Amino acid sequence: LDVLRQMIMSSSLEYQLEAANHLRKLLSVGDHPPIDKILELGVAPRLLELSQQMATPELQFETLWAIVNIVSGDADQTRSIVELDAVPILLKILQEAPTVKVQEQAVWAIGNIAGDSIQHRDLCHAHGAMAAVLEVLEHCTKITCLRHAMWMVSNLCRGAPKPNLEDLIPALPLLKKHLSSGDDAELLADALWSLSYISDGPNQYIQAVIDADLVSPVVTLLSHPDQSVHTPALRSVGNLVTGSDTQTDAVLDCRPLDSVMTMMFSPRVQIRKECCWLLSNICAGSLHQVEQIRAHKFFDQFTILARDAERSVQKEAAFAIANASENKDMIKDLISAGCMTAMHELMDNNDYNIQNLCLCFISNVRKALISEDSTSPSWTEFLETFSIEDVEQMLENAGNEAVRIKAQELIDQMNSDAACRQSVE
Repeated sequence: LDVLRQMIMSSSLEYQLEAANHLRKLLSVGDHPPIDKILELGVAPRLLELSQQMATPELQFETLWAIVNIVSGDADQTRSIVELDAVPILLKILQEAPTVKVQEQAVWAIGNIAGDSIQHRDLCHAHGAMAAVLEVLEHCTKITCLRHAMWMVSNLCRGAPKPNLEDLIPALPLLKKHLSSGDDAELLADALWSLSYISDGPNQYIQAVIDADLVSPVVTLLSHPDQSVHTPALRSVGNLVTGSDTQTDAVLDCRPLDSVMTMMFSPRVQIRKECCWLLSNICAGSLHQVEQIRAHKFFDQFTILARDAERSVQKEAAFAIANASENKDMIKDLISAGCMTAMHELMDNNDYNIQNLCLCFISNVRKALISEDSTSPSWTEFLETFSIEDVEQMLENAGNEAVRIKAQELIDQMNSDAACRQSVE
């Protein structure tokens, strides 16, 4: 290492190039590259200095690769490079790179820095990183460089608190371009992840995506043959339907539900979970929106997935059922689809979120049917499915105060119902 330090510090281009090559190879090894040892040599400033030598692109390439490997490390290791004022330097290299190889390494390095922390992400934004990488996405033709550039965009879009919307809006036209005409699954997936990060937030972020005419290409990608595209496409659509009723209608107008139904049968847990989560967001909307869920026979699928082997899928299916039950016009259809029986089976679940959803569902069904005659088939089925003893058992086993309060309220209501009906009879 001492020899390499002497070589990289020398004025000999041959020595500099050989040392940079050895250093980046050392930094590329295995799961535990010797990043700290290289930093302790004090060569990081020299690597950054040599990376700016536009007249020697091969030396730029090797030194940038070494820098990429350092900023692939932990937060302290990345910070050691950032504190050398690396972000503006790397962005200048990205914009003026003499070769695509050099440009790609600069993109990779900045992408790593932006993905390291919210502070570094915002620092990259402050120096104009989004505009610089969008130029790459607009003009570069090398697929690996495009992939790295799109991954860098995704890192510039992710994280909480969210970036300013003004910093993200310029990316939307390029995202549309690649989502509409791209055929590389890795590039599409990172473009969709970028979009999912942008749309995961307040309604103004969702509206920006809608205004950029991105809904249709995203919905189209729900049926993409590559599975790596499915999750970020579902996440993006799911985020968009968390907005206002008008925004949700804009998504439903692009007809995503047929593709979602197909994906409900996926062997992948994450896909089934994302499908239920997306649909639960729609079920929390207007009656017209929930009617579309009913028309596509999703209530039957909720019954099936509420019994899924995976707890996370059960929970999202229960959310969808509970949300749909907020519309009293949906209650009898939910009962016909077997949702009432499925929710009864979930009552002994030890997940307080699922317990809460069960209680919300029972309460909604009770309110919708309470005015019916005591001989009504729906009311009779409700009483046969959910007994006061069931709710009392949940109260006894509840490990959450909110669940206990809601269970006690429901017990009181059900006792009152029974007393009132006996009095009438």
